[in-house]
Amino acid sequence: NMMVKNKLNFLGLVIALMLMLGACSTQRLAKIEPTYTVVNADAAETDPAVEAVLVKYREQLSAKMDIIVGHTDEPMSKGRPESKLGNLISDVMLDAAIEQSKLDVNFAIQNLGGIRIPTLGAGDIRKGLMYEIMPFDNEIVIVRVKGDKVLSLMKRIAEQGGVPVSRGIQMVIEKQKMASLLVNGEAVDPNKDYLIAVNDFMATGGDGFEELTAGDHILTGILVRDALTNHFLMMLAKGQSITARIEKRIVD
Repeated sequence: NMMVKNKLNFLGLVIALMLMLGACSTQRLAKIEPTYTVVNADAAETDPAVEAVLVKYREQLSAKMDIIVGHTDEPMSKGRPESKLGNLISDVMLDAAIEQSKLDVNFAIQNLGGIRIPTLGAGDIRKGLMYEIMPFDNEIVIVRVKGDKVLSLMKRIAEQGGVPVSRGIQMVIEKQKMASLLVNGEAVDPNKDYLIAVNDFMATGGDGFEELTAGDHILTGILVRDALTNHFLMMLAKGQSITARIEKRIVD
């Protein structure tokens, strides 16, 4: 009869809708359980499959790290109050900051602990050595501070016995106190703005350089290591050796 027919039609509609919804439902992937292979020195010696993977990358990395990027005729060491290696690196930082920002950066400072080798030996300089000198990806940052912060900063450096500074700084230390200071041949004006190139570790107060946290920070996007490598490559292209001099930037 009509009632049964209507019920059958309704039931058919429900079944059709269920089938449509089932066809449109999201398909879920079966759960995947990852497997891991622990790679260490022992595994590389005993597992041929692991060694086959490692050898390809080892050869590629070795080839890149073995590229000659520069040459120096004399060893250059880091130290206090002033050193050839410290002068070299801080000058490169200053040049890179000026070139990248097009600003009149006054001087640069590099913390001594950031230079991770005691001496850059004479001879060819390979790319791998650049990672030994500067293993951390520290970026060059330009900090804008008032002269009073510059004075406080340099007093702190005097108490430390000196750190690498670029050209433009002339400081005399007496009994671990700053006796005199000139920036680009002039006395520091406490109310004037100064631009200092440092690494981002120092810019955030690393090694106790709290004065640098107070100023405006201008990011250059250049790693200290890359700036140094680029300088070495430029000198190599010119057929010139890497050199640096003691210039009485800091005297004690």
